[in-house]
Amino acid sequence: MLGYFMIAPILVLVISIAFSFLYRKKKKKDKGFAFVYYSLSNRRKVIRTLWTLPVVLLILVAFTVFIEIDIREKVFVWLFLLTLCFAQLSYNYYKWKKHEQEGIEAG
Repeated sequence: MLGYFMIAPILVLVISIAFSFLYRKKKKKDKGFAFVYYSLSNRRKVIRTLWTLPVVLLILVAFTVFIEIDIREKVFVWLFLLTLCFAQLSYNYYKWKKHEQEGIEAG
């Protein structure tokens, strides 16, 4: 049963890699709304990640309540998704501060 739940994250990862290559050289948006995550600056990616964290937690709670699988599998899914969220947040924060520091040094 856990195999079915792993298909979606793998698919998301493949699509994420494809979009990151498509938007790599394009100008990033730092103000206003942007639907596409990959067109955002690193600062805006941090903000969007912080906004989506409660949504991820709600999904995890719903998953825990409504999906009947073994408790070990539920713990694995919780740890996996929360690790991904915090890794994304940490990476984008690091890139934001690095870019900010390079901008100050260049100016």
